[in-house]
Amino acid sequence: MLPEERRKLLLEQLNENGLVTIPELARRFGVSEMTIRRDLDKCRRAGTLERCRGGALPRGDNVGEEDYSKKLSSNLEAKRRIAAYCAGLVQEGMQVYLDAGTTTYYIAQELLTVPGLTFLTTDLKTALFLSRHKREVIMLGGLIQNSTGSVVGPLALEMASRFFVDIAFMGTACINENFDVLTPTIDKAFMKRAILQNAKERFLTADSTKFHQSALVRVNSLSDYTAVVTDRPFSEEERRLAQLKKVELIVV
Repeated sequence: MLPEERRKLLLEQLNENGLVTIPELARRFGVSEMTIRRDLDKCRRAGTLERCRGGALPRGDNVGEEDYSKKLSSNLEAKRRIAAYCAGLVQEGMQVYLDAGTTTYYIAQELLTVPGLTFLTTDLKTALFLSRHKREVIMLGGLIQNSTGSVVGPLALEMASRFFVDIAFMGTACINENFDVLTPTIDKAFMKRAILQNAKERFLTADSTKFHQSALVRVNSLSDYTAVVTDRPFSEEERRLAQLKKVELIVV
């Protein structure tokens, strides 16, 4: 059997079973385990599977946590438009929650001109930015997620339960086809739910790249927000779904 044919059959078995091990593949194809390892490594480099200890898994399509510096420059123009719109919703003297994320960081920049605001956040970069500009900031404390600079964990949850805000601007890792809001991190899901319980108005900020993707944990539905602020041009089918689910879409 040619190596190309063996790798094709290997991928078929992987997709059928959801997991393959090196010993079972070696037995099936009558080759050494070293040969199977080379096959799996070649397929991994081609992006057709993911290696795991002793075998391989199908390639996952779920969104993971992305490094903050990469997110900051991604779809920048859209994020700034979203931020400008959101800032227009804030009035003098409000208590404002800014979720961890890059779009909410841009909202913080836009809100420097609004006097008398009290900010709550779990985002280190946002907190430091506002502090440098002498704004009143309450940083929810807890475990710092190093890749994103956001705070999670039981201490942050405890603090979140004690504060009430006039308006919360939330971020998300992604939104699936059913308008579910998702995150790759369990702790973040609990944190987001806790904040939303104590906010009078709740706006989800999501640029167009966040839609039609999936992640590990469901946070809630788009219908749980006052509105969704995005740059995404929705199809007629998506707008019908939004109307059915009572989702308010604001396209900027």
